[in-house]
Amino acid sequence: MRLKFFRRIIDLLENSKVPFGYFIASFLFIVFLRSFLEIFSSLARFELMQFYHYCLFYITIALFLTLLFKIIIKIELEKIFRVILPTFVIIFVPPIIDLIVCLKKACIMTYLLPSPIHSDNLLYRFFTLGGEYKIIGGITPGIKIELILIIIGSFFYFLIKNKGIIKSLFFSFLTYSIVFIYLIAPIWLNYFLKIFGKSFNYNFNLDFVNLYFLLIVLLSSILFYLYNKNYFKAIIGDLRILRLLHFWLMLILGIVIGNAYVNKIGAGFNLYSFIPFPLITVLMVILLAWLYSVITNNIEDKEIDKISNPTRPLITTISLDVYKKLAAVILIFIIASSLAIGFEAFFIILIFIGNYFLYSLPPFRLKRITLFSKLIISFNSLILMILGYILGYVYIDGVDISQTIRSFPDSLILYILVFFTLAINFIDIKDYKGDKAAGIKTLPVILGLKKSQKIIGLFFLSAYIAAYFFFNFPFFFIYIFIILGIIQFLLINRQRYSEKPIFIVYLITLLIVIFFKK
Repeated sequence: MRLKFFRRIIDLLENSKVPFGYFIASFLFIVFLRSFLEIFSSLARFELMQFYHYCLFYITIALFLTLLFKIIIKIELEKIFRVILPTFVIIFVPPIIDLIVCLKKACIMTYLLPSPIHSDNLLYRFFTLGGEYKIIGGITPGIKIELILIIIGSFFYFLIKNKGIIKSLFFSFLTYSIVFIYLIAPIWLNYFLKIFGKSFNYNFNLDFVNLYFLLIVLLSSILFYLYNKNYFKAIIGDLRILRLLHFWLMLILGIVIGNAYVNKIGAGFNLYSFIPFPLITVLMVILLAWLYSVITNNIEDKEIDKISNPTRPLITTISLDVYKKLAAVILIFIIASSLAIGFEAFFIILIFIGNYFLYSLPPFRLKRITLFSKLIISFNSLILMILGYILGYVYIDGVDISQTIRSFPDSLILYILVFFTLAINFIDIKDYKGDKAAGIKTLPVILGLKKSQKIIGLFFLSAYIAAYFFFNFPFFFIYIFIILGIIQFLLINRQRYSEKPIFIVYLITLLIVIFFKK
């Protein structure tokens, strides 16, 4: 009888006509309310980063459980989400139970921490739903009841999906195991941070926020792959990894330049201590910002791509409606994750996206303007260097970020905006036919393909020679840069033109600059 009751509820949720977006919104509002209740039951702090921490914790668990259930049950992802998201109402249980049990003393909810009190016997704590609660924090009575509800609920769910009693018991045990892994997150996060010479600080929510954002992107990517493998492969295939590597290396070059300057003035920033957070998160945000810009550019260039790039996702695989929805989801990720890193990262990433919007989309569509269009790409490269330059300063008390930005070397600004802008015109060579048909006035369209290749090759050679002077290299590097510049000239002007080797030589050059710049 009880099984029929649970089956009726699950069937109702899976086949509900309620828009899927309502399920997502309901889940988020449940999480918001739970975070508010915890202020009273657990004396939690009322601040943005703490709120971010709580929300990302629940989102990460929801995605992980969805992935687990998808692997076990093998039904449509949306049906699994429609069951899992509403059942998060059980997260109201711990703060309410704790308020009743602990009265005004407050039961302080925490993870199990990397301390002798909490991590003395993890196996015991695993099989006793967290072990004995200590007044200084840990698995409270309310959380224990929540864990019991998770085990029972998942057991009935698997049983209803015809997994049998033994398998259902095992899979519910596996579900609890995943939740427990999150409850001991500080312990394994502490081991991870020690690799980089950092120690865990429970009050420092930023580590958790960065960790959960990375897990959310990873889990979302896996779920997207399971949702539609062809869509996923098309998106990854169109990521244009060499251009993404350029932007990543520009950020790292900025960090190296900033590190050298901070050590010079004695502020004590250590590049090694900057890893893994927030560096990994920043790289992830840049990837998402680049992917968003690629998608919006593809939407506008659909007709051109039919001529120049007929293998693009929008031409071969993905519908326009799905493509636009994907862009919207990615934009939400970008805004949320960059804000978590800090206002500086949020603002610069927004500028990055905005510049590419002005570059690709009407009414401005600046890519139609000769030379000036490449200034947008150069400027985006420059601001990522500046982002890397200032990131270290964010964690040094009393530093004026505005003054830090103004301290960025003027010579490098000049080099990027002049020499890089001229050299980057090579990206228009492969799009010559499509741009010509669309009336986009790139350098190859105006001067003709052969003539423009010679001129762009000379731009590249001059940019390489100028790099020796602007980046202050030892004398013998002038010969290295001249040789690399000549190689680029020959690659740009060879009969069977290919963009890939030009990018590879360029990225090798950028690595030389990063490792050997004074």
